[in-house]
Amino acid sequence: MSTPSFAVNERVLCYHGPLIYEAKLLKCEIWDETNTKLDTVGAHHLVHYKGWKQTCVSSLLAFIKF
Repeated sequence: MSTPSFAVNERVLCYHGPLIYEAKLLKCEIWDETNTKLDTVGAHHLVHYKGWKQTCVSSLLAFIKF
């Protein structure tokens, strides 16, 4: 199993639609065929966008390191 490319609490740049936002990484998991939740495998990240409400978090597959 591979290791995550990013660390929890790291600042990253993320696409949200056509725009890029600064965000903080809250959680990172590596999904494989045995533990996938959405029929996708690989790194999955949970982020909070800077300046957005605390309840606004997104699950992402890829983003840009800050």
